Amino acid sequence: MRLRSEDDLDRALSQDPPPVILVHSDAPLLREEAASRVRRALAADPEVERVAFRAEEGLDYAAIREEVNAPSLFAPRRLIELHYGGGAPKDDGAKWLAEYATDAAPDVRLLVTCGYQSKDDQKKKWFQAIAEHGAVLALFAPRREELPGWLRRRAGERGLELDRDALALLAERVEGNLEAAAGELEKLLLYTGGRGGALSAEDVLAAVGDQARFSVFDLAEAALGQEPERVVRAVASLRAEGVELPPVLGALAKELRTLIALQDRAARGEDLNAACRDLKVFYQRQQARKAQARSLPAGEAEIALGRLARIDRVAKGAEGGDPWDLLEAAALRLAGASEPPAAVG
Repeated sequence: MRLRSEDDLDRALSQDPPPVILVHSDAPLLREEAASRVRRALAADPEVERVAFRAEEGLDYAAIREEVNAPSLFAPRRLIELHYGGGAPKDDGAKWLAEYATDAAPDVRLLVTCGYQSKDDQKKKWFQAIAEHGAVLALFAPRREELPGWLRRRAGERGLELDRDALALLAERVEGNLEAAAGELEKLLLYTGGRGGALSAEDVLAAVGDQARFSVFDLAEAALGQEPERVVRAVASLRAEGVELPPVLGALAKELRTLIALQDRAARGEDLNAACRDLKVFYQRQQARKAQARSLPAGEAEIALGRLARIDRVAKGAEGGDPWDLLEAAALRLAGASEPPAAVG
């Protein structure tokens, strides 16, 4: 049986639970939350004994066979879990699962979680056996454009109502990291005292910590906003906190590409308000981006992107130099401050 959603899983669990349940996904949060649904439905019963095996601790299939075949002395039913993390059953594990799924113990429900299995992987015997005799659920992380909707639904489950700008800001902040998104929503719930309610972008900024991540965007805002002193503070803060360079360069490069696109649209005589909407520019930044697109000299954003590419090479050891010094110099030039020409190449 192939399940299409968590709701399908809930329905299957509420009726006659399948003997083997497989959840496969490349999103750890989704795998764990689906496993929690199974536990709530099955292991909440005091007459169900739960035993879990995890790949990172080493899977001893002799011990697993013994656990499955030996009746419990304390409970008439058992939930046995096999967690492979982002991997999948291989060799002995795959062989045992293929055999077990066709002849499952009547007092056992087996939960298996693993990384997403491709179409070719789904042709393997162990997968086919579970799909035929049990239930299989594939879960996918939301795509970038789907993330605000995912956040809205998840926030709603916690009694939180985030407006459009708050959702856009939060989606930008977590950058597709679902674990981070879940954590930020819990912080927002705490911010409301557990009561929930409507929240704006300003509330999101006030409620969540992790200043290092916001400093990544602060640097781009300072450089494009012509604030050289703020540029120096942002670079110093990022460097002192040990932030990796790739997300810093990526945030600045993203804003530069947005400016290039806006300048191209303006050169064609197109409406910049519509362009900002098309490019999904955060509403509170639209006025600033339009002004920057008009004021930044033609070609300057492209030159800045070239500097960032060089900094990336330096950070990877392909060229000599201090990448943080080069980043500060490049950002200062964008901010309109003077610096030694040799510093940015």
